[in-house]
Amino acid sequence: MIKTLLATALLSTIATPASSAWLNQHGVTIFDQYDLPASHQPLYRALDRANVPVADGHDWELCAPKPDSYLAGFYVPALNVIVLCTESPAPDIWGTLVHEAVHAVQDCRAGQDNSAMYHATAQYMVDGLEQSELDTIRDLYPADEHLDEVEARFLDQYPDYVADQLDTYCL
Repeated sequence: MIKTLLATALLSTIATPASSAWLNQHGVTIFDQYDLPASHQPLYRALDRANVPVADGHDWELCAPKPDSYLAGFYVPALNVIVLCTESPAPDIWGTLVHEAVHAVQDCRAGQDNSAMYHATAQYMVDGLEQSELDTIRDLYPADEHLDEVEARFLDQYPDYVADQLDTYCL
């Protein structure tokens, strides 16, 4: 817990994303576009323009898999940072990046530098998800976050669209 809090506190001092994946001065690894597959580089560049760094949480306690669950990644609205849990058993870390980038868009719609989110969920998004995904959202998230999660899960297969949304709402 202390390591997670320390890492979060250190991330709050980062003003802009690093230009490479070297350890920054605070010991937090920041991804650069070349760490990502070509299909996700436009998304990375949009995140970079929006000053939303992507951090590797491989050694964060919050990212450590539990016996019955794991965290693939998360977005911290108050810090405007995405953390990918690269050591998690998540099958698609790049899908997680897109999912968390949707949360960054939601944050931009509500105004960055606060904890508010604003979703643009439509019925076709709800209809486009499997019932098992909707059940997971209902089971894992508070009711006031359900539509945020529906939008993020629906759009996590569309990195270019999410990149466009970042440019629209975050610049």
